Amino acid sequence: MGPDITGAWTPSTLGQVATWLSGGTPSKANPAFWAGALPWVSPKDMKVFRLGDTEDHISDRGAESGSRTVPGGAVFVVVRGMILAHTFPVCLAGREMAFNQDVKAGIPGPGLSGGFLGHWLVGNSHGLLGIVTEATHGTKRIELRDFTSFKIRVPTPPEQARIAEVLDTLDDAIRTTEQVIAKLEMVKRGLMHDLLTNGIDENGELRDPVRHPERFKDSPLGRVPSEWEPAPLRDLCERITDGTHQTVHTTERMAGTVPFLYVSSVRDGRVRWDDAGRIDASVFRQISLGREPRAGMVLYTAVGSYGHAAVVEAFREFSFQRHLACLYPRPALNGRFLAEWLNSAAGRSFANKAAIGNAQKTVTLTALKSCVVPLPPLAEQLLIGARAAGLSRLLDAQASTLAKLRLLKKGLADDLLTGRVRVAVASP
Repeated sequence: MGPDITGAWTPSTLGQVATWLSGGTPSKANPAFWAGALPWVSPKDMKVFRLGDTEDHISDRGAESGSRTVPGGAVFVVVRGMILAHTFPVCLAGREMAFNQDVKAGIPGPGLSGGFLGHWLVGNSHGLLGIVTEATHGTKRIELRDFTSFKIRVPTPPEQARIAEVLDTLDDAIRTTEQVIAKLEMVKRGLMHDLLTNGIDENGELRDPVRHPERFKDSPLGRVPSEWEPAPLRDLCERITDGTHQTVHTTERMAGTVPFLYVSSVRDGRVRWDDAGRIDASVFRQISLGREPRAGMVLYTAVGSYGHAAVVEAFREFSFQRHLACLYPRPALNGRFLAEWLNSAAGRSFANKAAIGNAQKTVTLTALKSCVVPLPPLAEQLLIGARAAGLSRLLDAQASTLAKLRLLKKGLADDLLTGRVRVAVASP
């Protein structure tokens, strides 16, 4: 028979559809309590929806003496901690587990699946964050009475299973894409380390310092290829300056079409144009003297979240705040190559050593000008930059896929978990 959309959704509360239990922490003074294999859940473990294991483990005695266990299929929610200021963590136990006092565990009642309940809680996290209160010492918390009285509508078990299946499929696709991105990032880090240390020879291959030590020489950066000539940025750039020192009021930052970049606009080797403010062209002309946009210039976060660099690939009008530095490379230094080096482990090491201050660390322009960078021949810089760009394009494609999957899941979850869109379930 064909699909049959059947069944009404039953109104209820979270307290009626599941039994909610409190956990605890076994005494740290007894090592025997912490010498077992039973997963012990705390908020730090709840970064994935399906939880297979935890960072800490306890013994059966530990569970009996200070914690509590629940079977696989139970749902964990965080009910105490500062994370509740912005996030409502939810996960589904993949096996028997114990848990601590900052977590509640829900054992679904008859006719309710843990998978559906978990997805429902994730989909309604915004509303659940609305019942978060604050203890006298400032810690965020959710009172059990408010949580258990939160309203839920429950479909029939077949529809629950189908909804959970659809959302699980999207979760699997999201997780797979995240893993691909993580692997690509690891590959890029390894390749860029090799490229920025050993470079590419005349045959397009990585130089080998072990087999051909004669092709390398000592330098302020350690052993580098003989053709490279490391030099401080002051000698390799026409100009190194920071962003505008003129006050750009909040209203002005949203009043036009010309991008105005913040420190947060430079991340992961990219300029995030969509995160920029927008200023009027007349304001741009007033504040950009001496900081004119140019294709190939490099932006560098110098204050706060310091040490991130990105090349401006193509000319466009934009301005930027004073916490960003900009570097105008001379013809012998390629902007993409420079940005890749500043973002590398060696570049980050320089930034960490150069940064001064306490609450808001700063890489000063003086320090940045003194930064010594490797200088391969320009043709080799371009090859290195091209290989980095190829990997970046792959990462961008995967990141775009991930964003679309997350958006699709959010929309589907909202439709399916409210019953706005019904799923087809097979007739018995």
